[in-house]
Amino acid sequence: MGLSAKPNQLPDEREQKARADKVHVIELFEIPDSDEPNYKARFPLSKEDEKYMSACVEKWDDDYGSMFRDTKVNYMQHTEAKLRKMGAVFLSLTLEQRRADVSNTH
Repeated sequence: MGLSAKPNQLPDEREQKARADKVHVIELFEIPDSDEPNYKARFPLSKEDEKYMSACVEKWDDDYGSMFRDTKVNYMQHTEAKLRKMGAVFLSLTLEQRRADVSNTH
């Protein structure tokens, strides 16, 4: 490289032709759609968390402030924000998604 006498000078036509010849075209192939995913579906909550949230929701419904302060039910000492997130996930589960045996809650 080195220093150039005229740094703003346009490149030679020969260099431009050489650069144009080196262009590679990427070919795209059609990707087949698979019917079943190759990964195992994850569950949003573990069985233990489902049982835990079931007991909390059964006693306090959606009062997360009281749920946070109740140390007998909230033995894991989750914060109110954590209980809100877990409660939102738990209450959004369908009956098919629930794995733990829980009593009749929402």
